[in-house]
Amino acid sequence: MIISPEDHAIINLEVIDMKKVTASDFKKNLDKYLAELAKEEIIIIRDGVSVAKVILPEKESIVSKLRGIIPDDGYSIEDARKERLVKQ
Repeated sequence: MIISPEDHAIINLEVIDMKKVTASDFKKNLDKYLAELAKEEIIIIRDGVSVAKVILPEKESIVSKLRGIIPDDGYSIEDARKERLVKQ
């Protein structure tokens, strides 16, 4: 994709190396894959379906850590925007 200056677009691409391995291969070569985590994330495949994603703890976002801890009360980002605009 080529973007010209006239497009006035801001594109933020984050390239994350991911290795896909089967569950049995991951089990057999656990030490090898744990060492490779410093370079890339690992997706574990079972029966052709992604079943797990292995990442370093510091790459995990705060949002993913809070998922399941904070109850879902239906309050959306749009609700927060509306509330903020009313206060102004």
